[in-house]
Amino acid sequence: MVGRTLKIEVFDLYNNDFSGTLPLEIVKLKRLKHLHLGGNFLTGKIPDIYSELQSLEYLGLNGNSHTGRIPASLSRLLNLQELYMGYYNMYYGGIPLEFGSLTSHRRLNIGSSYLTDEIPTSLGNLKQLDTLFLQLNKLSGQIPSELSGLVNLMSLDLSN
Repeated sequence: MVGRTLKIEVFDLYNNDFSGTLPLEIVKLKRLKHLHLGGNFLTGKIPDIYSELQSLEYLGLNGNSHTGRIPASLSRLLNLQELYMGYYNMYYGGIPLEFGSLTSHRRLNIGSSYLTDEIPTSLGNLKQLDTLFLQLNKLSGQIPSELSGLVNLMSLDLSN
């Protein structure tokens, strides 16, 4: 199916009953700007190959059962403005330091995802960020002072 639909810009399958792993064929959709696969029963690791979706502005993988580390390769999605990866996903490790290079990023939600380690100081580079949700994780350490420079931040949730 994907081979015949290369001009798709929005692919939204939110809140269905899809199961299995994330489809690799999606990377053929080079014009894709909005990918929402949240609210399903998808499992497994997030493929590094998703970093090839260079036009992507919105990525919603929340509310599934993903495992593994959050791939640092997602930091190569330089047009990405909104990233939703929280709720029911069971990642291990922390937030990739490389996420600080997503300078056009406005919304980051990785709440309820079993993340550990410290909040990276590099998130202070996300000057366009207006929403940061990291609640209900196992994060440790101090809240980075660099976050105080996020002048557009309107919603911050670090609660446990």
